[in-house]
Amino acid sequence: MTNSSSTVDVFYSSDEKFVPILSVALTSLVLNTTPKRNYSIHILGRGITPQSAHKLESIVSTYPNISMEILDMDQTILETLQKDDNKLYAEVEAIEMYFRLFISQLFPHIDRGIYVDADTIFESDVADLYDIDLEGNLVGAVGDPVVSDLDPDLRRYATAMVGISPEDYVNSGVLLMDLAAWNQYKVAEHFTQLLTQYHVSSIAPDQDYLNAMFEGRIKRLPFSWNVMMAAGVEPPEDIHFIHWNLVNKPWKLTSAPFSDRFWYYADQSPFAEQVHNSLNESTRTPEDDRQRTAYMIGKARDFSHNPVTFRSLKEKGVRVKL
Repeated sequence: MTNSSSTVDVFYSSDEKFVPILSVALTSLVLNTTPKRNYSIHILGRGITPQSAHKLESIVSTYPNISMEILDMDQTILETLQKDDNKLYAEVEAIEMYFRLFISQLFPHIDRGIYVDADTIFESDVADLYDIDLEGNLVGAVGDPVVSDLDPDLRRYATAMVGISPEDYVNSGVLLMDLAAWNQYKVAEHFTQLLTQYHVSSIAPDQDYLNAMFEGRIKRLPFSWNVMMAAGVEPPEDIHFIHWNLVNKPWKLTSAPFSDRFWYYADQSPFAEQVHNSLNESTRTPEDDRQRTAYMIGKARDFSHNPVTFRSLKEKGVRVKL
């Protein structure tokens, strides 16, 4: 259990290009906090300019109980992830997605924290998520209906490539992390070893590594804490968190689901004009999103037959699980 008086540490990652969308996520987080708790926001940045950093910091400037720090990621981590033979095949190649797996190493003084993707908004106090009991597990996460329900090829991908049941597969967009235990299990070092030694091809790089590594040590969180817009399932009545994963981005498509909630926070963010410009200048269509989804499913089908998968490594006796 957690101490309800403890500081709530929340982590995001972003490069300069994605900062306007990140500002929407941060605005939603801050507007749903309580003055009874302290919050510390950590942004794992890559190339974020001083001007953008100043605007992001303005989001918390009037909240004495909320702090923010923006870090340039350690060069050695970037070098590891940028090697040609370490490139993984994601729908969007963004090195920032791997940063979450280094949090315990970068912040050894923090025992517990929450990682959040930037294409999201909070509709409830993040402290309520932070206080959930992990019951001895290393991480808490929400099951991913995109994998378990969207397409048979994605179900086969979970089994044949990741080596777990589709029903056990979780989305990495929101993670409640026991960081003290992550350091004990040397999560960052284990991930780096797997990445550099085996180069497993993946459609959802950080997510597949997390599912393979944390198998059996994941607490399933309620779907309301990561309501995914790409999932194609009926959202719960009580929504704490919205995640525009994969497709249906409201800053790209006017028809995106729950776009009114996104714009509610976007219009209060310091990058409101830039976010509106992103939509106005977008040429994305629903058909484009359908093609992107079909491409991802095709890659999943191909990668399931690769000679090197997490499942094949485990069958050969390689230590994949923590």
